[in-house]
Amino acid sequence: MSRLALFDLDGTLADRQSALSDAVTGLCQTYALAPDTDRWLRTELVDRANAGDFARLRDTFDLEASAADLWREYVALMSAAVTCRPEVLEGLARLRAAAWTIGIITNGAGDIQRAKLARTGLADLVDGVAVSGDLEIRKPDVRLFELAAARCAPASRTAAG
Repeated sequence: MSRLALFDLDGTLADRQSALSDAVTGLCQTYALAPDTDRWLRTELVDRANAGDFARLRDTFDLEASAADLWREYVALMSAAVTCRPEVLEGLARLRAAAWTIGIITNGAGDIQRAKLARTGLADLVDGVAVSGDLEIRKPDVRLFELAAARCAPASRTAAG
């Protein structure tokens, strides 16, 4: 009998809030953004972030940098800052050793979520991932869970992981 465990990424497996704080600080330093911009970012990005937020940032504060450049820098800073406690990695490794199939279901933009998975080492410990931003559906929509389960199936692991 196959056993499947599905986990959330942000706030469960990885520490998004600390990474967010570090990324916003770094972005503001890189682009010499004013304190009011820092506060705006922390408020707007507290629950989620996507490329559209950085278009609004650019427009709201009349920044010279392109929205795409701001987003890329944010993704790089977030992935550099995100952490995963060793106990989480050890626990997932124990589940795998006990023949569990492991998947991640996460709300967020695909590029940033995949960068976090790679940076933390989680990508190497899971069988499949479903990211809401790739699909334009969000948890708790059952379709996201069904997709994650399908991506964890042995035949789909190499194609969709």
